[in-house]
Amino acid sequence: MPFTINVVDSNTDQVIDSNIVNVVITATSISYAGSITATAAPASSYEIFAFTWTPDASFSQIIGYNTLITNTTYGKERRRNKWATPKHSFSLQFINIAGTTASDIIEFYDTKHNLQTFYWSNPDDGVKYKVRFSENTITQEYTGEDNYNITFDLVEVL
Repeated sequence: MPFTINVVDSNTDQVIDSNIVNVVITATSISYAGSITATAAPASSYEIFAFTWTPDASFSQIIGYNTLITNTTYGKERRRNKWATPKHSFSLQFINIAGTTASDIIEFYDTKHNLQTFYWSNPDDGVKYKVRFSENTITQEYTGEDNYNITFDLVEVL
């Protein structure tokens, strides 16, 4: 099944090109059969992966802060945020999806090795998050007639 690769400028979060063929990545450049070639920039300054599948079922979102809690000698509690913005986590479920779509999602997971970041757009509010898979596992359940359920968690990378 075909999928879309987006070249995204990580400084502006703007899609540079979404119709990409023949991608070539080196340590100092990214080029493809499109209208531009990005050169003389660290490869890490460009994100070229986007998770484009939308969950069929509901998903959950967790919003968390890293709060430093200090208890004083007088019994009072002081709280201070260590992060300026909250960190988001998502639990995604794909229910009764076709085998080809399940294979594409598993292949995407395998290419990331739980190490690389990618972009995912929240279907609820349309906000695009820079995320990674939060666990070393993904759950795939065969439901019959070449259909599958897939569940996994994503965590935002600040």
